[in-house]
Amino acid sequence: MQRRSPAFIASTSSFPNPALYGDEELIAISEAFTPDMVKRAYPKGIFPWFEQEGFIFWFCTHPRMLMQPSEVYVSKSMRKVLRDETFQIRQNTAFEQVMRACSEIPRGRENESWISERFIEVFLALHQEGVAHSAEAWVGNELVGGLYGLKIGQVFYGESMFARQSNASKAAYIEYCRALEVEGIKLIDCQVPSEHLNSLGGRILPKNHFLQLLASLQ
Repeated sequence: MQRRSPAFIASTSSFPNPALYGDEELIAISEAFTPDMVKRAYPKGIFPWFEQEGFIFWFCTHPRMLMQPSEVYVSKSMRKVLRDETFQIRQNTAFEQVMRACSEIPRGRENESWISERFIEVFLALHQEGVAHSAEAWVGNELVGGLYGLKIGQVFYGESMFARQSNASKAAYIEYCRALEVEGIKLIDCQVPSEHLNSLGGRILPKNHFLQLLASLQ
């Protein structure tokens, strides 16, 4: 397939079909960045990965890591952590704190987070709309781990997680998977493969298979 250049989109434009890009991952670039754009992008398998020089770069990664809430893997050691109630797991009580904690984690070659202030502003607006959610691990009054993402339809789109104490993010993730299953969420989009997510039961699919699966859940 001929290499396609990423589309430059405005806030009123539609995102292109990522299936037309083959294995190419960068789908679009925009100067605008709004909650509405995010809500339109994710059901197409597209997400904003980072901001550079005032532009937002939108990706559909290949391959894609996914998980079904019912298939989350709980190791023997994690079963003990959960049984002992090492952490108190809560939802949506500290969304901004979770996002900012995730933004403090060095990532990538330059050890910089993609979670800029514009990302925080947009996702806080989505949280206020009831679209963006957090799961948190607490020890007393201290937030020690958590994750955040978006719930759209039958899919939870995971964004990032952090841990300030061993097993904190795993505990929050496992308990949140159980809650998502009860809510009727069928799929968790983990976006990018990682050893951490693989240890929790993540599986990898080619982009085209992921897009077909995602379309069936709209």
